Amino acid sequence: MTVTCPGIAHITNPYPEEITCPYCLSQNEIWSDETTMKCINCGQYIFREISLDCIKWCKYAIQCIGEKKYKELMGDSLSDDNALSHPS
Repeated sequence: MTVTCPGIAHITNPYPEEITCPYCLSQNEIWSDETTMKCINCGQYIFREISLDCIKWCKYAIQCIGEKKYKELMGDSLSDDNALSHPS
């Protein structure tokens, strides 16, 4: 069993949440580890920020959540040293 910090449970064990479209005010379902989605009613893209907690500063972040999810959340450029070199 892999052990991760509890501060990123919304990323390692995603769950559905409700989000309101700012364009048409319809309710949409988005997963807790997603930052964007297309509105089911009007088709506009809805963007939101998610809490990255320790991912921004922890040198084990890539190992904790995986390289694919890390790139998705933090951008495509990975540091050879650790997560500290990523811009906020």
